[in-house]
Amino acid sequence: IEYYDGFGKLVSYKNNAELRTTYIGRFEYGNKAKFGVEQGNDYEYIGYWRAHLKNGYGYLRNIEYDQENYYIGTYKNNQKNGIGCFVIKDDTTSIGQYSKDCLVEGMRYNKIENIVYKGRFKEDAFVFGEVCFLNDGLIYYGEYKENYKNGFGYLTDMSGVVISQGKWEMDELILSIV
Repeated sequence: IEYYDGFGKLVSYKNNAELRTTYIGRFEYGNKAKFGVEQGNDYEYIGYWRAHLKNGYGYLRNIEYDQENYYIGTYKNNQKNGIGCFVIKDDTTSIGQYSKDCLVEGMRYNKIENIVYKGRFKEDAFVFGEVCFLNDGLIYYGEYKENYKNGFGYLTDMSGVVISQGKWEMDELILSIV
């Protein structure tokens, strides 16, 4: 078996040529490697590769379901991994540390709800930290689960005055601590 090393172009088709992918860049042992550009029907990736997988710094732009999004940051084995910024047009922006394609530590701004989440995330969902409700001018510090105040935390106004604190369930204060 001979493997191709060097610069080249690879065009592949799936589903009777409905899905086309074009890669232009470096190859090592027949695999995408080092720097290259790949374009498909609904995406474009510009960045680094190793053993046919996205590895290192890169830019991925997707156009799916009539919603454009992009990620610029580091990859490991085809997944967002390391520092990066993920933007979904007209929806959310997430900046921070990624692991296995999910935000684990950082900040997320939800443009639709006008809310900023800053802290820890688990499986891409916010679980602990600071939530700033920009429309109301309120800030919540504490535990979060499934987009609700859940666990111990406190709510302040923009000047830092504590409005309520204690244990929360599904956004309701169930045990007030004075």
